[in-house]
Amino acid sequence: SQNSNGRERKRERPTVSVLAMSSGSSFALKEERKKVETKEAAQALFKSLQEAIDSKEFTKFSSLKFSGMSFSYEAAKVLAELLPELKGVDVLDVSDIIAGQETEEARKVLKVLSGAAKDMGLTSVLMNENALGSNGIAASEDLLKGNKNIKELSFNDCGLESEAGKLISEYILSNGKPSKIEKFQIFNNCLTSAGAITLCPLFENSPLLAVSRIE
Repeated sequence: SQNSNGRERKRERPTVSVLAMSSGSSFALKEERKKVETKEAAQALFKSLQEAIDSKEFTKFSSLKFSGMSFSYEAAKVLAELLPELKGVDVLDVSDIIAGQETEEARKVLKVLSGAAKDMGLTSVLMNENALGSNGIAASEDLLKGNKNIKELSFNDCGLESEAGKLISEYILSNGKPSKIEKFQIFNNCLTSAGAITLCPLFENSPLLAVSRIE
């Protein structure tokens, strides 16, 4: 089986036992663990999200950052149950969440989270370092089509080729033309000139685009 990310990553395990930080309106994972495998581990990790929902503080967080840990499908399903309950979230950072997972497992992780986040009204979506290529973009179709006011998109270092560029353009523009994209980054991929051409429809229909980086 092919791994979704072949690079070895050495991470020092922190001495603190804090699993997550929720300061003000931002939720971010703090303890770096290579993989979150079980439902129980995920429930512990997302405890403050569950507590906010239980206490009906649905709008407590405007920014969610889950980057830096690798989630199994079982763990991702726990998060997928919570995301639709959270309101007023603008930023979703799901960068580097499938490192070391088998390709099919990684695809299922992105797909279940994408479906859960499709109606969140996000304006910023960061999906860097999820090296699944066009399969990863296809798995994220619900997320990209469902959030119709996305202003910032980032797909750096995702192993993307021209087919991925075509899908990104198609999904974002399915929300209507012109797009609302203001910032778009997709560097450290394998797009080449053919891939850049597949993104032309998106660029041509994004009059508010102020920041872009392709390579």
